[in-house]
Amino acid sequence: MIESSFTLYKLIILYMLQNVNFPLSNTQISDFILEKEYTNYFHLQEALSELQDTKLIEIEKVRNTSYYHMTEEGSKTLSFFENEISPEIREEIDRYMKEHSYELRKKASVVADYYKTAGDDYEVRCQARERKTTIFEIVVTVPSLWSRPMFWLLGGVVLGALAGSALYLLKQFKFEDMPLWLLLLVPVCIGLLCALLGARSIREMESARHAAVVSTAAPSAAPESAPEPSPTAVPEESPLPEVPEETAQPGKWADKFLPKGAEEEITADVENGHWSYKSQTLSVEITRYADSRPLVWFVADIYMQGANAFRPAFGNEGRTGRTPLMPWKMARLNKAVLLVTGDNMLHMEADIKGVILRDGRIYSASDKGSVAAFASDRPEMDVFSARSYTAEGLLAAGYENTYAFGPILLRDGEISEEEIAKSHVGKANPRCGVGMVEPGHFVAIVVDGRRSEYSVGVTLTEFARMFKDMGCRNAFNMDGGVSACMIFMGEQLNSHGNVANYSKQRHMPDGVIFGYSEQVPSLEDPIYNDGIDTTYNIRRD
Repeated sequence: MIESSFTLYKLIILYMLQNVNFPLSNTQISDFILEKEYTNYFHLQEALSELQDTKLIEIEKVRNTSYYHMTEEGSKTLSFFENEISPEIREEIDRYMKEHSYELRKKASVVADYYKTAGDDYEVRCQARERKTTIFEIVVTVPSLWSRPMFWLLGGVVLGALAGSALYLLKQFKFEDMPLWLLLLVPVCIGLLCALLGARSIREMESARHAAVVSTAAPSAAPESAPEPSPTAVPEESPLPEVPEETAQPGKWADKFLPKGAEEEITADVENGHWSYKSQTLSVEITRYADSRPLVWFVADIYMQGANAFRPAFGNEGRTGRTPLMPWKMARLNKAVLLVTGDNMLHMEADIKGVILRDGRIYSASDKGSVAAFASDRPEMDVFSARSYTAEGLLAAGYENTYAFGPILLRDGEISEEEIAKSHVGKANPRCGVGMVEPGHFVAIVVDGRRSEYSVGVTLTEFARMFKDMGCRNAFNMDGGVSACMIFMGEQLNSHGNVANYSKQRHMPDGVIFGYSEQVPSLEDPIYNDGIDTTYNIRRD
């Protein structure tokens, strides 16, 4: 008899691979097993990993896709235990493989990929395969966009030098009366002309790069139900997405929430650095801290019942992630009880980020960076390292929102030293991060920095220790620097001042929201603190 359900999952995978004469991708295997609800995504990935470790299957990676082949040892193992799979399950697998054979074969038989060459050009490869055998292969070399501006810029220097040399020789041996200004003017004009052509190529390159980023904002892998966003101007007042009705549940942390029927409670004590919000389902306690380094930081202790207290914020009503907005405006437009910095979505360092999901829609499918993933049906946040996940896998596991700045600060209660060591933003800086103590209990921390007289900022390791001291199990670093902010009821709590040559707060395309309240002021209402040149009377112990 089968020792456990986990063994059954592995046998199902082997049986699927046996029933096709081509490799299956991770997604193709997942589609069937998750659709039939045999197990969840993470148990499935664990089963695949164990099959690979025991050499029952082989893995082939083509860019970001994993393809699995069954080994001879895997075939022998299945022959011994195939009868342990119930006839009903085998019938389901047979029927599924027969119905989807064309689609499965099509995806496995034609593979397209691209690579960057040593000369900074790109090679595009298309293969037609039968099992592991390549039937034919087409390789096309595509010149890098950088080659054009460099050609013109370097060509301008060379042509200018040649023209100058030629005119000099003519002056020496034939046209002795040639004016000196002509000798200088001609090569300068040639150089300027080539420089202008180079600058034009650079602009074309940047436009192409921007178009590439924009194209990732609406990939074909997006769920059919997700609306196709289109760029729109930032509205004066953006219509809000429908907010689910709060449903209070008695039990854990009952003292943190208000009783049924009670109105929201909001307090703000700026002088002593304490702010709070309470409803029937949400509790936010914010405290400002300071020490003699000097250092100033803000800690939001958040309790919520249900996952509906968490939601993403956008800078425009099109929800594209392309239009930045002042964070306090974003908070007010979204009626956010608490808003902290997101991951700058598609704008900064998009080439090294991980998967970006918002409300179940895929904005970027890259797995090059770590992510913090928020569940849609439960108040949880998990963290995943680069290349340990896929967009489809996260969605299948119930994660509809991910943030991809990074790095991971805490995983399972321990500081992620390896992740932190890889980061290029490790020096003392302003910071923003979100952590989870346990499901329903979150912590957000914002640290001011880059102001020697006010607050110097912290390193990533110091930042991780702050979350660990708060008892967090997982914690993730969001966009920091001048972007780091904490907005409570439409007012910014932390201060930036003139930081790194910024005289005003940075506009942001997205944010992380906890809570919804009609008590949040509108854009037309007065703003008392937007984070610009704010100075608190801080008492340092």
